Amino acid sequence: MSDSTTPENHPAAGQYEIRIKGYLDDRWATWFEGMTLIRDANGETRLTGPVVDQAALHGCLLYTSDAADEEDSVDLGG
Repeated sequence: MSDSTTPENHPAAGQYEIRIKGYLDDRWATWFEGMTLIRDANGETRLTGPVVDQAALHGCLLYTSDAADEEDSVDLGG
């Protein structure tokens, strides 16, 4: 039987949008499992998608911080 706890099919997953000033490289997409990386014309990168719980959100924000350290800055938007 398969594991049903992926972000896409978790019943308690909330939808989030994280905005990052600057464009993230494609290599960061694999760090944000289940989220979509969108580069906007205004120079921001948006990460959108489901996050199953606070621990997963915290991990996502840590990755975002790491990415921003290498790329630019982070702005949490809703």
